[in-house]
Amino acid sequence: MKFNFTTLIFLVPIFFLSSCKKTPDPNGEVFQTGKSRTFPVESTPGFALTDKESGCVFRFPTGGSGDLVISPVTGGPELNEIQAERFMLKYEGTGTIDLLVPINGTYVQAFVYGPITGAAIKTNLGENSWGTMVEQDTIDGNLRYEIQTGGLADPLKSGSTKYKAPPSQYFAVSRLAFDSDDYKKLQALYQTIRQVADLWLDALPETERLSYKKLMDKEMKYDVMTSSSNYYQHFNNWFVGKNAVFYLRPSSSLSSVAHETGHYLTHLLCGYTKYCEIYNAIPKSYWGLGGSIEHMIGINIPGRLYVLEEYSHFTEFLATGTVENYDLYNASDVNYFSQAIAADPTKVDYPSSEGFGTLFLASLMRTQGAIHTFDLTNKAKVSVPVINAPLGDIIGKILKKGPVNVNELYNYVGDYLEGKGEGELAKLPAILEPLGWSYYANGILVDEKGQPIAGAEVRSLVVADKEYPGPQGGASRSKGEFTVNRLPPGNSKIRVYSNFVNSLPKDSTDLDIYINPVLVTNEIVDLGTLVVEFKDKMETKTVTKIYVTRFYAPGTTRTGPTINSELDFSGQMTQSVKNKFYLSGSFLDNASISSLVTLQMDVYTDSPVTASFRLRWALGSYAWVWDFIDQTTRMSQSYQIESIPKITEEQYGEGGYAPEFTWSQDNSGIVEVTLTFDPKTFFPSSGMRRYRLNPDFQGTYTEKFKNSKPVTSATGFTPSSVSLLINKKY
Repeated sequence: MKFNFTTLIFLVPIFFLSSCKKTPDPNGEVFQTGKSRTFPVESTPGFALTDKESGCVFRFPTGGSGDLVISPVTGGPELNEIQAERFMLKYEGTGTIDLLVPINGTYVQAFVYGPITGAAIKTNLGENSWGTMVEQDTIDGNLRYEIQTGGLADPLKSGSTKYKAPPSQYFAVSRLAFDSDDYKKLQALYQTIRQVADLWLDALPETERLSYKKLMDKEMKYDVMTSSSNYYQHFNNWFVGKNAVFYLRPSSSLSSVAHETGHYLTHLLCGYTKYCEIYNAIPKSYWGLGGSIEHMIGINIPGRLYVLEEYSHFTEFLATGTVENYDLYNASDVNYFSQAIAADPTKVDYPSSEGFGTLFLASLMRTQGAIHTFDLTNKAKVSVPVINAPLGDIIGKILKKGPVNVNELYNYVGDYLEGKGEGELAKLPAILEPLGWSYYANGILVDEKGQPIAGAEVRSLVVADKEYPGPQGGASRSKGEFTVNRLPPGNSKIRVYSNFVNSLPKDSTDLDIYINPVLVTNEIVDLGTLVVEFKDKMETKTVTKIYVTRFYAPGTTRTGPTINSELDFSGQMTQSVKNKFYLSGSFLDNASISSLVTLQMDVYTDSPVTASFRLRWALGSYAWVWDFIDQTTRMSQSYQIESIPKITEEQYGEGGYAPEFTWSQDNSGIVEVTLTFDPKTFFPSSGMRRYRLNPDFQGTYTEKFKNSKPVTSATGFTPSSVSLLINKKY
């Protein structure tokens, strides 16, 4: 739409003089106003009038009938940090009003006092405040704003497709010179937003990153306006190139800018429709007349209703390392998030607390394997699984899906972990429980015959990459009733201990349990009746050792290279917790150049043990020369290894109980041998078995004798053995 300024009808205002007075707004705010100016409005379409005091033009596109009254505002709610001309506007008549503000080489903004609609605001500003208006278009060097006069209406909670200013009597206009400090601050804020956005986008794969940055330069190009408060508004139409608008105080901190940028990035990645869904998850009853909801880290909103602010808190975390000065990595000297909540999960539902979603996401990126729990009375750290998820995964595989509440966030994180590989999803309960997604439960223990079990102790347990036990619980009572706390959401176990001798349990067994994650933590969970069958508790031990199996360094009378040969041993044994297991390695004999080494395992067991080991055998040097002290006949001998073509197995001892061997060889000649056995079968009776692996090294050797030419042998095989000695003792 084009509007020719020459068609404006300029009227000399008719002033009705009035003394300075205080005018209350509908919410009781008191504005002080000066002398009013009254302008009659004509019915001619396009009728316009100019108010010289405010420097604004008021246009009635369809004409109107009535009196427009303008009064300067001399006192009342200020536009913090912003220099602006405030005025009160009253109109009782017909027709709609456009506010036209000449640009005249300045950066122009218009403000309206009332409810801020369709925006996420960082703090509760009260029922009304000054909000920056968005212009509808630019015509002939003027910004055009559609305004509504009258009483203040309730805000529109959801972001509208097109901006519409709320009804009000109070407006203001700000004009900034492009070389002014305030305008430079505005441009600096614009650049800061871009830098914060890059924290998200640069973590994404190149194709996605370029696609979103293209959106930022076109359909999702953002604008920054000065405001007396910080907030972000989203739109879904093309007018003056604005679908995303930041309203920021000129002195906004990095934390504040990052917070609002989080809303923008959610809008950018999830799209307008999904962003509205995330935004509208906050019930209307939670919004005040000013369109704002009070929120801060730790505030509890029962029901796990929304995670709108978690996207922004997470962006604050990425930009500054903290959120509202809280360390959401949860790995410092105290648990700051729990301090913000100031309660335990039995009192309030932790996942319903603002900031928990950010804490959840940050925990996926954590590299430390120990943290402080929500239990502020216990200063000790507990072990937790490490996911070490890349930021690109957090954004592109979790947040991009647009979780609306923390339960959806839980599901999306679960999908992500399941897609990472076997065993990753099992870590999730052990990650969440120390953060406060933790339950308190009752149950009854009975044996296989249905008889109650008294005196048993119960604790929670997560088995993932290793065991993550909860604190020890109390003893079950006469009817088998028990209580247990610190239970995680989802699949986990409880371990039941019984048959105590000298306060130590002889037996234990694990029971699988499931707690539906949608349940709130501050309500007791009923585990029902659990049947306990006490079985031998098995555990897996990992053993890794490196033995120097052969070392030769020439003495003072000899020459040649140092020879270093190693046996690397690694493996896992699954056995009863009652069993003892020892591993040792040594030379098979005392010869300093012997190629025979022994690896000895002593297993003390009355129950099955299964094991899988990998033996990694390699020489540190493939060529050496020996000079002998006896110089009368042979002066020297050298040997060159050419290849290791095969390994043979040689059994020692009685019976056909050899373990199963498999082996492989890489391009460098390093040999790996894997053997699997079950000692219960391996040792049908007490005794010992020895097995020898014979790597045959292929090569030649050269001998030089006194008064004769060197003699080189034909290519042949020279054995070098590793002896495996396994001894079972009862």
